[in-house]
Amino acid sequence: MLTELLVLSLIAVGGVSGAWLLGARNTWLAIPVGVAIAVVLRNLSFSALNLVGLRQFASVTFFVLLAAVALLAAWRARVGLWRPLSLAVGFALLSVLTTRWLGFLGTSHGDSLWILSFSHLIENNGSMEILNGHTSIKRGFAYPLLLALGPNQQFLSGLTPYLFAALASAAIWLVTTLLAKYDWRQVALIAGLVLLATFSSVMPLRSIYYINGHTLAGIGMLLAAGATVLAIRDGALSLQNTLVACVGIFTVSSSRAEGIALAALIVLPLIAARFIARWQIIALISSATVSLGVWLATYHSYIIHSTHLNWVVFDALLVGLGCLPALRWLDWLRHRLVPIALISMPLVLVLAELRYSRDLAKGNRSLFANLVLGQGFWGFGLVAILVLIAIFSARKWSSLTSEHRTLVIITASLVFGSLIAKMLDGGQFGHPTLGRLGWSDSLNRMWIQSFGIFLVAAVVALVQSIWQPTSEQTS
Repeated sequence: MLTELLVLSLIAVGGVSGAWLLGARNTWLAIPVGVAIAVVLRNLSFSALNLVGLRQFASVTFFVLLAAVALLAAWRARVGLWRPLSLAVGFALLSVLTTRWLGFLGTSHGDSLWILSFSHLIENNGSMEILNGHTSIKRGFAYPLLLALGPNQQFLSGLTPYLFAALASAAIWLVTTLLAKYDWRQVALIAGLVLLATFSSVMPLRSIYYINGHTLAGIGMLLAAGATVLAIRDGALSLQNTLVACVGIFTVSSSRAEGIALAALIVLPLIAARFIARWQIIALISSATVSLGVWLATYHSYIIHSTHLNWVVFDALLVGLGCLPALRWLDWLRHRLVPIALISMPLVLVLAELRYSRDLAKGNRSLFANLVLGQGFWGFGLVAILVLIAIFSARKWSSLTSEHRTLVIITASLVFGSLIAKMLDGGQFGHPTLGRLGWSDSLNRMWIQSFGIFLVAAVVALVQSIWQPTSEQTS
């Protein structure tokens, strides 16, 4: 238990220190950004050493990098660093105690066993070439890499609840930032009611210890969404929010197979904005393409092999083509990306329902049973939150604040995007589907990734629809 606590504490301290150095000084923001920074360091250092045949030194190198970042932050810090560090270490201690001492473990599931087998392979310096296949790609890259840092022949069990704490921290940061002008008691009341409804369901509770990459992807998605919403509200993308978005996008793009598509939908309003600089567009998109390219090359992906291209050429094309939206002559299309996406995605779903009605019939019934009839262990929580967002947003759409409107757009995009991603996942095997009955269905679990954004959108929608900012009330 002590070894795991030291490892997880080093990840927490090194990550938070890196966040502090990059300008993320908010206590709640520093913890999820720290997780994303740890992902970036782990992915890149492991892949670089794997490339030159020195993978056996990957864990030590990662720990040295974290220690160096922590020492640099301690040397440069004057005030403020101890608060996020104390909170992060507290989360790490609580996480390890609940898994190693109290014995809380995630629900046994086939996907979890696959992920643990990948982590075991990585820990024992196994060949990455055997991961060539559909299954390994679907199970993600970043999450198994972090799990492999556990004590000898054991996975890092405290990582999963620590990630949940980081996701909660990201939600607290975004809610308190967006609603800073409102009475904190009003915000706390609405947030408390939303959380009460949320945790009356099984799935949010199960995700605390469930071994899968959904929560890690959720952290990256919420960071990217937060940076997007704040930039749209302020009419400018600050350097700090650029960095927050980039590490968030990098994280989600290496956590789940559909991650890069969901990340693109989240930052679409930002990419389409007129105020964003072209170098920022390149940075945001490259965060996704570099992350995915490193993952596919390290896993010896069947996707690269099917193109008959060397992985260097494939990755260069992937990153290069991703930068096309930054070209000036494509501005006419870039500025219209949001309405195009919001119109085309429902249209794709309708056309798919008409074309593949027989294939999708069972999935439709399963989707309804999982989300409405309780078979997916969401209770009424997920549907109720989405309905609340719709009701409190549609009535006065033209008068909504920019942050409220952007959150609704992102929420709608994620709902449609998740449905299409699931349909394509089944379609690659010749049978498009929208899932199967039960909590373990991949689409049913994918909602965990977006749930943090849904919660923030619901709280913002309710607070801003019911009350006015404190400054306006007193004026």
